[in-house]
Amino acid sequence: MPGIDPQIICYRLHVNPAIKPVAQKRRNFAPERVAIIEVEIDKLLAASFIEEVSYA
Repeated sequence: MPGIDPQIICYRLHVNPAIKPVAQKRRNFAPERVAIIEVEIDKLLAASFIEEVSYA
């Protein structure tokens, strides 16, 4: 929006870069929900909205 200071309208996530991220526990879903979730994930991957992350 013209005339509004970007410092006011921009959201910033205050994260301490010295702290490592914590991986969430894997959740268990009912089999019918797993199929629906996988279809939605495939759609997001195909649209390049998300990308796979491999943990070493």
